Amino acid sequence: MFKKTLLVFTLVYSLFANCQTYENGTNLFDNSFVHRIDVTFTQSNFWDSLNFYYNDALTNGGDVQYMQTVISIDGNEFDSVGFKQKGFYSNWGASMTSQKLPFKINLAKYVDGQKYDGLKKINLSNGFEDPSMLRDALAYKFMRDAGIPSPRTAYAKVYLNGTYWGLYILVEELDKNFLQNWYANKDGNLYKCINNTSLSWQGTDVANYTDEFDLQTNKTANDWSQFTRFVDIINNSGTHLIDSLPMVLDVQNYLNVLAADVIMFNWDSYYDHGRNFFLYDDPDENKINWLPWDYNLSFSNSETNLIVDYSGVEPKPLVQKIQANPTLRTMYFNSVCILMDNYFTNSNLDGFIDQTHDLIRPDLALDNNKFFTISEFDANMTTDVNGFMGTYRGLKTFISDRQTSISNQLNAFNHTCSGLSVDENTQVDFEIYPNPFETSFTLHSENRIESILVFSITGQKIFELNPNSQEEVISLENVEKGTYFVRVQSNGIEKTMTVIKN
Repeated sequence: MFKKTLLVFTLVYSLFANCQTYENGTNLFDNSFVHRIDVTFTQSNFWDSLNFYYNDALTNGGDVQYMQTVISIDGNEFDSVGFKQKGFYSNWGASMTSQKLPFKINLAKYVDGQKYDGLKKINLSNGFEDPSMLRDALAYKFMRDAGIPSPRTAYAKVYLNGTYWGLYILVEELDKNFLQNWYANKDGNLYKCINNTSLSWQGTDVANYTDEFDLQTNKTANDWSQFTRFVDIINNSGTHLIDSLPMVLDVQNYLNVLAADVIMFNWDSYYDHGRNFFLYDDPDENKINWLPWDYNLSFSNSETNLIVDYSGVEPKPLVQKIQANPTLRTMYFNSVCILMDNYFTNSNLDGFIDQTHDLIRPDLALDNNKFFTISEFDANMTTDVNGFMGTYRGLKTFISDRQTSISNQLNAFNHTCSGLSVDENTQVDFEIYPNPFETSFTLHSENRIESILVFSITGQKIFELNPNSQEEVISLENVEKGTYFVRVQSNGIEKTMTVIKN
């Protein structure tokens, strides 16, 4: 489960997550400046070696071999650090026109336990097929704002043997350090999707799934039982899916990720390509959590309707069955509503776009290996840019256009977002704790609370009170475990929050 921290709702606040505090990486992912990373190789032909190790793994299978280097991160130097090329299309596709390939740094490869800012691994994304150099950073910022466990990002100037190789996006590694920031228990199984998958049922033999997934943690135990149970339920539950799926999957977590992917036209994800995600089996909840990954192709021109059409293409059973089930589809639409009303908005994202544009522009202008011109970079903040894979949508325009499109589709399904949105311009402070809770939680306001309404994710009212006080304890001892909305009115202002019952 998410870490049990105090929820303070002031101005803009998250409906899905607890207030996020990070136990590592606060220096590396400081977005107030462009970082600098210097990589020093002893080999004069280091570039040939990097290419050879990458191509060998691509041809013959296995992991890409690291090269031993000296690395300086913002002036902090480390000896004996692993450095290698990474990626798939962002590597071989980019290599056709540039040497600006994606890299991975492993500080602990040759020195056990070596870290910087509490981190062992750092990803250097090259921004291939992204004229804005913002898609990864913007997508993750949007999802983190909404409480979806997602990587942090920053930017860095990268130098190889003293040569400026280009401006890179620092992307947080999804490992135990990441899990430590988001979950009370970081010791569960973490699975990485390593190939296109539909999550179709292939029996209980783990060997049938290892070409699509890699167990990243607890390899000695090698226990895939919860994973196979999850895939079994997805495919074989029939009409009982609504009852069985919550037993193995944090359903609300996945609905939020699915809603975010569809909103951003992130076709290079599970709902379309069947790739780019991790699964974390949270041992405290004994449920699978869905972790998003790789968003450089989001904000695309590959339009996706809210209900994904699998006519003529391989269906993804998890998406298909969720969207076919009336209750789960309503929950999914509610996730879309909350994301669109509160987080995927120009008022929430335009400031980040402008700030990041101004921050990285000088160093991107000096990047001789960049994939687009600086004028195309400037234009793509608002205007479509044509490139190798077609049209790259202007970011701000995409967000505003998507507001209209999503609203029209929800109306077509007779689904209303009323009561699920948040007024971000009001200034009423609320505290709600503990969250998650076992039997009851406390709601506190600096002003007199006029009314409290609690209703299920499907809209069923289960509790109502007019306390006329500043603090109230709400008992939900007799309701089922899950996510609930709390609508509170205070000082003439109405807000909606979420609580989770364990």
